[in-house]
Amino acid sequence: MPKDLIAILAALGATDAAQGLQIATDRAAFRTKVLSATKAESDDAALGTLHAWQRDASAAADLRVQLDADRKARAAEERKGLLAASESLDAAIGSYETRIRPQGERVRELGGAASRDELDEIRPVNATIRRLENSAE
Repeated sequence: MPKDLIAILAALGATDAAQGLQIATDRAAFRTKVLSATKAESDDAALGTLHAWQRDASAAADLRVQLDADRKARAAEERKGLLAASESLDAAIGSYETRIRPQGERVRELGGAASRDELDEIRPVNATIRRLENSAE
């Protein structure tokens, strides 16, 4: 084998001529696909386009991470609002049960409210609001 061929095979990372030919063919096919995909006329233009695509993909990934963080923060805020609403409802029901209902019962016992036999019981919500996975809350 000539020294030049041995040097070329070594540069390609091939151990023999058949493997070197396969690697060279694969690289040429890849180069053709890159030039076609980028619609570039030269290797430098294709490389510039590939770098721009990589930069755009990186920016899109950063934007996706930021949007995900914003969605999680918004969901955490909404969860807090739902918890506050649930607690307020439970407090109102507690007030009804401890203040209003006993007074209504007393009025009924004293002969008032004849149209109604008994005041209804209202049960607290006691809602369990799910937490987001990987949430800071």
